[in-house]
Amino acid sequence: GKQAPYARYQSALVYLAMNEPENAATEFAAVAKTAPEAELRMESLFRAAEAYDALGWHESAQAAYAMLKESYPDSEYARNADYGYAWALYHAGRYAEALKTADAFLQRDESGAVGAGMLYLRANCLNQQRRYDEALAAYAGIEEKFADTDFAERSRYKVAWIQYMNGRRDEAKALVSELLKTAEIPAVKGDAGFLLGTI
Repeated sequence: GKQAPYARYQSALVYLAMNEPENAATEFAAVAKTAPEAELRMESLFRAAEAYDALGWHESAQAAYAMLKESYPDSEYARNADYGYAWALYHAGRYAEALKTADAFLQRDESGAVGAGMLYLRANCLNQQRRYDEALAAYAGIEEKFADTDFAERSRYKVAWIQYMNGRRDEAKALVSELLKTAEIPAVKGDAGFLLGTI
């Protein structure tokens, strides 16, 4: 009946909570096709894309994001799909394309958490392409503009790592020691502690 798509959506959320992204993705994808309300179709397609990316199915994620942009071009979901699409490219190791996608996105909008995330993605792409000076400048920009976000903290770690990779050990050590005093993200704390031990 009419309740079926919404019920499946709920069960997909339960699968996510149980850390079963594969089942969640299957349910979300089904709801995206069958739900009568556009809002529920968009939401489900978006969540299916996220689940695919988390599973490492980057091609499927890119396809779902692309479909979302094509089907609902004027929605907030389309904007978020651009964001997800860029990250899916990045996770697939397609750094040049991810960088292009991020740049196009940022020309339109670099506000809020999504803007901060895109700037961070952009810096990561430069870093992966070993364009270290550009990456350092990009990470520094995030620290300035979005000082109170997770992306700023992650950027501070990346800056220390790049300095270390480029043989500037004293600089890296000073940066990472400072970071460890303020770091709040467990993953950053762990990475920073490891880097300090390595130096």
